[in-house]
Amino acid sequence: MKTGIELRREIEPELEREPSVDQGRIGVSVVDGVATLTGEVSSYAEKWNTERAVERVAGGKTMFGRGRSGMRPRWPALAAA
Repeated sequence: MKTGIELRREIEPELEREPSVDQGRIGVSVVDGVATLTGEVSSYAEKWNTERAVERVAGGKTMFGRGRSGMRPRWPALAAA
């Protein structure tokens, strides 16, 4: 099993390679093989593509944080949903 540091080192470049993801606004932490992403996304598509990028990394599972510390949409219509 990969360590959290190893997974994070694989996830971050994968996010950078994904053209639809603004990696600079997304933080990555890994605990017990689960990647927790924090930050903001500009659309549901960006959130979905971010999730797929993490899942492409072997052994990676995603968990999007909720509330203040989690991945939040920046578009008003879905922020309330």
